[in-house]
Amino acid sequence: MTASGPRTWALHFLGLCLLALLLPAAAPAQLFNATPLMDMPQANGTCLTYDSFPGGLYENCSDTVPADHDADGQNIVTQIQPLDTNGNPSSTGKVVFISIGMSNAQNEFAGFLSNAIKNSAVNHTTLALSNGAASNQDACFWFPAVGAPSCLATAGNNYDRIATSLATRGLSPNQIQAVWLKEANGRTHSYERGCLPTGTLCVPLCDPTVAGCVNSVDSTDAVNLEWELGNVLRAAKQRWPNLKMVFLTSRMYAGYAPAGAGSPEPYAYETGFAVQWLIEAQVLQIRTGVIDPVAGDLNYNNGTAPWIAWGPYFWADGPNPRSDGLVWCDGSLSPNPPCNGEVDFQSDGEHPKNVTKQVGLMLNFFLNSAYTKPWFSATP
Repeated sequence: MTASGPRTWALHFLGLCLLALLLPAAAPAQLFNATPLMDMPQANGTCLTYDSFPGGLYENCSDTVPADHDADGQNIVTQIQPLDTNGNPSSTGKVVFISIGMSNAQNEFAGFLSNAIKNSAVNHTTLALSNGAASNQDACFWFPAVGAPSCLATAGNNYDRIATSLATRGLSPNQIQAVWLKEANGRTHSYERGCLPTGTLCVPLCDPTVAGCVNSVDSTDAVNLEWELGNVLRAAKQRWPNLKMVFLTSRMYAGYAPAGAGSPEPYAYETGFAVQWLIEAQVLQIRTGVIDPVAGDLNYNNGTAPWIAWGPYFWADGPNPRSDGLVWCDGSLSPNPPCNGEVDFQSDGEHPKNVTKQVGLMLNFFLNSAYTKPWFSATP
């Protein structure tokens, strides 16, 4: 290298540095934004929509359980009582409350369980908690009730796994009476993908008022997930005959996750519609006798499925507070108040770094809901 070479390189480098200082900073990545389902009912009686779909957790853009469904839930909760391992009422028996789900649900229920067993407000006499959720066990891994899951013939059956785990604690599937269910349609592995042909990635919802839009069980993620959840409910009821109630939670915010993640946006947000539609399908079936063509038979009066309702709703619009103040933050991607750089996610932008917020929402729900307090709380 000549003597002038290093000087030329240094001057070029200095010029680039000065140019970088003069140029405006690169704009942050655009985060996915939407209104949480629970905030879509408006005080003036109107309803916000997403792709023309009305929000609210329940039918008619409401966050309130419909009166007829509520009455049935209030009746069913009175039937939950301690059972022995054969499923017979027993003063020395247990009420087993278990989770169904994938890795996020596993982590969240683990944190919930850890807190609950130390919480004096929780029933420690007749209640037994069990974390049935497991990593990579997306919705398709939870049906059929017997044999290999629908999406991977070489995988084990989750209900067999849980039965073995309960037995080590002197418990039985016959004692399972309540479930917390949080699921998604897998996207990372081809065998987890629910849409057809097998291995096909499902697509987001489209606006049905727009020409050419088709939302189908074979192609649309939220519709496919509703179908999968219906199958999960029937399989769980088949394996756990005393299962009375299931409380569903949709995904948390995933706007910080890359497009190739297991459940990025808008898929995470749209799982809320899958749950909304599933519950509405059960309400309408019991009310009218008509079985929903996507959700399938959800009759709890003849033992086909458990009674279902929303559990805690986790989705919030990233760093933008929802009505109760919940936000989801991820460091430099959310530097401003109220996040101030707080980090809620692991490096993948999808799995929670800690589950403090979720545990708080879960404890508040299960300690205070009219459908759970009689068996979950120490002072029902």
